[in-house]
Amino acid sequence: MPSTLRAQRSAHPKTSPISHGIKKKKFPSGKSNEKTRKNQLDEIKVKLEMEEEETKMAARSYLDMSSSTTSISSSTTDLSTTPPTPSNMSEYELKIQQNIQKRLEILSSLKLEEAKENLFELLPSSKLSATVSERGLSRMKRKRSPRPVVCRSPVVQRRSQRLLQKPPDTPPKDYIIPTASDLQDHRERPAAGEKIIHYLNEKLNENECSEMLAYCQSVTEVPSSSPNWIGSLQEVLHNVKQLVVTQDTVAKVVPKRITCMALHPSNSDDILFVGDKEGYLGIWLVDRSDSTDGAWSFRIHGSGIPCMSVDSFSSGRVITTSYDGSTRATDLQRLVVDDVYSRPQERRQDYLTWHSQVDANLLLVSAGTGDVTFVDMREAPSSAKSNKLDPMSKSIKVVAAHPTATQYSVTSNNMGEVKLWDHRKLNHKSAVCCFKHPRSASSIRFSPNTGNTLLTTCHDDKIRLIQLENFSAFKEEWSVEHNNQTGRWLTTHKADFMPGREDSFVVGSLNPERIIEVWRTGGSSPVVALKGDAMTTFSSTVCCHPSRFVVAGGNSSGKCHVFR
Repeated sequence: MPSTLRAQRSAHPKTSPISHGIKKKKFPSGKSNEKTRKNQLDEIKVKLEMEEEETKMAARSYLDMSSSTTSISSSTTDLSTTPPTPSNMSEYELKIQQNIQKRLEILSSLKLEEAKENLFELLPSSKLSATVSERGLSRMKRKRSPRPVVCRSPVVQRRSQRLLQKPPDTPPKDYIIPTASDLQDHRERPAAGEKIIHYLNEKLNENECSEMLAYCQSVTEVPSSSPNWIGSLQEVLHNVKQLVVTQDTVAKVVPKRITCMALHPSNSDDILFVGDKEGYLGIWLVDRSDSTDGAWSFRIHGSGIPCMSVDSFSSGRVITTSYDGSTRATDLQRLVVDDVYSRPQERRQDYLTWHSQVDANLLLVSAGTGDVTFVDMREAPSSAKSNKLDPMSKSIKVVAAHPTATQYSVTSNNMGEVKLWDHRKLNHKSAVCCFKHPRSASSIRFSPNTGNTLLTTCHDDKIRLIQLENFSAFKEEWSVEHNNQTGRWLTTHKADFMPGREDSFVVGSLNPERIIEVWRTGGSSPVVALKGDAMTTFSSTVCCHPSRFVVAGGNSSGKCHVFR
C-alpha cells in the first residue's frame, strides 16, 4: 500500500500557485560551484545599479527639458530649432527628447495663437465687453438696514372672554386699525398738494433736483407740429427700422418691475414716465447726464401702478391709477401731486385697475369689483359716484373710452368678455353688445382715428382685431398667434396701435433674441424687429412717442431701453 501511494505521488508532483508558469533560474549546486554562483549574483547587482542610474539621469533630463518648453511657447522662440543633445546621452534619453520635439512641432503647425487673434478680430466689440448697463438708479448702492433685535416674550395663554364672562376687547366693525405697512406707505409718498422735491432720490443733491425740475417745467408746453407717424406705411416702417438702442439710451429708472410707461409728447426732448409694481413713479430725461444719468423716482402710491397716461389736454400732468385704490395726477408745472379719485377707507380693498380719459375733465376709472367710476377732475376726489356696470364679473381689467363717440366705452373683465356700454343708458344694467374671448384679455385699444376697431391681447396666445359694426355688434376681423405667456415675473403684453395709425401696432415679445415687435394688421409675422446689443432682457412693456419716431421698452428690473 505505501508503494502505491509513492507511485501516485511521483506521477502527480506538487505545484505551488506562485511558482506555476514561472521558470526559475537554475544555479550550479555543490561546493565546487559556490564561487561561480557568487559571481553571477554580483553581475546581476551591478546591472541593476546601472539601470537605476540611467533611470535617474533620464528623469533629470526630462525635467530640464520640460522647464525649457515654457519659454518655447513665447513668440520670440523658434520652435523648429532642436535643443542640443550631449554625446553621453543614452538611447532612452534621446527617445524622450525626440518625442518632446515632435509634439512641439505639432503644436507649432496648429497655429493656435494666430487662430485666437483672428477670433477676437471677428467678434464685435460689443460682444467682447458684454457688461450690464449701470446707468440710472443702478449707480445708487442699496443701503442695508440693520437686522432688528427680536425680543422673545413669553407665550401668553389665550383665554376665552366668553367663558370668563367679559365683554369682547375687539374694536367695532366700522373702525379699521391701520397696519404698520399702511403707516409706512403714507410716510413715504407725498400727500395731496405737497411738493415732490422732498421725495426724490437721496443720490441727488438740492441743486440737481432743482435743475431737473426746472428742465421738466420748460418742456411741458408742446409746440404744434405734424406727427411723423402720418404717411404711407412703407415709409413709416422704413423709418422704424432705422431706430437703434445704445448704452446711452439704457438706464434703470425705477426700483422694481415696470408695469406701465408713457413718453412725453415733447418735440425736442425725450422724457419717459415709468411706473413699477411698488408704486414708484420714475421720470427719465434721456439726454441729461448727471449722477443718475437723468433718472429719478419717488413713491407716489402704496401699491403697484397698472395704468399711466399723460394728460391729453395738459401735457404737464401725468395721471396714474394704482391697486391701492387711488388715482393721482403729478403736476410738473406746480411740482405737486393731486388726488384725482380715491376709494373710501372702508373700500380700500376694492383695488383700481385702469383709467381712460374722455375729455379735459372726465375720467373713467375701473375697479376690481366690476364697477366703473365717472370722475370729474374738477370736483373733490370723494364726490365721484360708481356705477356697477358688470355685476356678474369679479373684476374689470381694462376700460377704454371711444375716441370720437365719447358716450360709448368698452370694458374687459376677468372672464374674457369685452362689452360695449352706452353712458346714456346705464340704468338698464345691460351692455349694448359683447364679445367673448376664450380666456381673459389683458388689454383693449380703440383704433385712434375712427374707433371702429378694437385691438385685444388675450391669454390664449392670440392678438385680435374686432370690428365694431354700427355700435351694435362685435365681429372678429383678424387674429394671429402670439406668445403671451409672460408668467409671474414679467408684465403682461399689451399690444397698442402705433400713434395715429390703424394699420400697424407694436407689442413686446418673448423671442430669445430680445426684440420689440412691430406688426402690420392682417399679417402673419412681425414686419420689424427692434433689437440691439444694448438690450439684453425681455421688454414686455412698450410705448411709442406720440409724434416722433421713438419707441421705449421696459423690463422686469426697472430698466428702460429707448430706440431712436
